[in-house]
Amino acid sequence: MAGFIRLRTLLYLFYAVALTAALLYLRFPAEKFRVFCENKIESFLAGSDCHIERISYRLPFSVVFTNLQIVREAEGKRSALRVDRLAVTPAFPVFFKSFRVSGEMYRGKFSMQVAVDSRGENFTLSEVSLAGMNMEEWAGDFNLLDRKVSGKASVTGSYQATFGAPLQGTGKGELNAEDGSFELLQPILSLNNLPFDRIRVDLAQEKEMLKFVKGEMSGKEMGAEFTGEMRLATPLPNSIVILSGQLSPRESFLAAHPGEKRLVEQLLRRYKTPALPFKVGGTVRRPTFRFSL
Repeated sequence: MAGFIRLRTLLYLFYAVALTAALLYLRFPAEKFRVFCENKIESFLAGSDCHIERISYRLPFSVVFTNLQIVREAEGKRSALRVDRLAVTPAFPVFFKSFRVSGEMYRGKFSMQVAVDSRGENFTLSEVSLAGMNMEEWAGDFNLLDRKVSGKASVTGSYQATFGAPLQGTGKGELNAEDGSFELLQPILSLNNLPFDRIRVDLAQEKEMLKFVKGEMSGKEMGAEFTGEMRLATPLPNSIVILSGQLSPRESFLAAHPGEKRLVEQLLRRYKTPALPFKVGGTVRRPTFRFSL
């Protein structure tokens, strides 16, 4: 008898879930919900304009955003962030408090778990994963760096912040970039463009301070190790960056550039180090590089 009651309860629960899903699918207010979401995002990210091309409902309980774009005008330039597809699925049994978010942006795929605390007015992003993002396309939309960047980026980590200051939270993570290059504002050992095979950086954020706990770069012409920090500002290119590390020119590069080889040998004798010590300071838009202990 008890088993029959449990079975009947499960059937009623299944019926209720199926009926709710069907009603949502048939009567989902896509247009009104689209405008509501655009307004919410614009209020959450002050000074931004949001446009969502389409919102659809996917069984059983997922909402899918197609071509979401957030645009901001900064110093006379248009900066944008595009998300090709974003799917939001509430987690059982805590509806509207925990969500699974996934999608695609700049040819890469991302996913994360989002927990919302309405009483504490904060949110937490956990299990954050972004893989294969095209940095050249992102930099083209970002449009504030004034130099070329290419490669594929991946990010993992976690983050927590308040509703009132969503970009000034705490978090940690790891950034990886592969098979790319970045344009230099000032030549480094005659190079105007620095190609890399891989860049790996351990990150930690505490409010407006982003720390580069440990960074490594490897490439056919140069290798480097560095640490430092960046004081975040709006817009991002106005952020202040301070880095220090060691640069190691490859033997193949020195053999092909005899003038730079003589300079490297002089600097190594001056600093009495196995690699070239360097420092970077200034803003993200206009950083200054120098060889120095």
